[in-house]
Amino acid sequence: MHRIFMYEFRVNGSAVFSPKDNLLVNQQLGRALPLAPVASRLLLFLCCHPNLIVKRRDIFRAVWEDFGFEVSQGSINQTIFVLRSALDDAGVGADCIRTIPRIGYCLLAGVERITHETCGAA
Repeated sequence: MHRIFMYEFRVNGSAVFSPKDNLLVNQQLGRALPLAPVASRLLLFLCCHPNLIVKRRDIFRAVWEDFGFEVSQGSINQTIFVLRSALDDAGVGADCIRTIPRIGYCLLAGVERITHETCGAA
């Protein structure tokens, strides 16, 4: 038997992000917000690097290029805009993603990784 770990992230103690389901949920507010796959990949990348400045180049690589996409600077700006809106709607706050001019972005939030362990046959 082997163990399969699935991760979710609690952001600022108020919302749970499920990368597997592309979903941002705030149970207290009764809101479940679906995210586009690209917005979900970006939030996953930011959740894996909370409170750290991540360079635009690293975001492009992890969110688009590793998935076979080549995009412009406008794509990251638009995705950040969409993600800020979703975080605000989920009660986390749009201001938790800070723009670091000419460098990148920083997710200023408490991020807790939640592990769900299941058992499966080997």
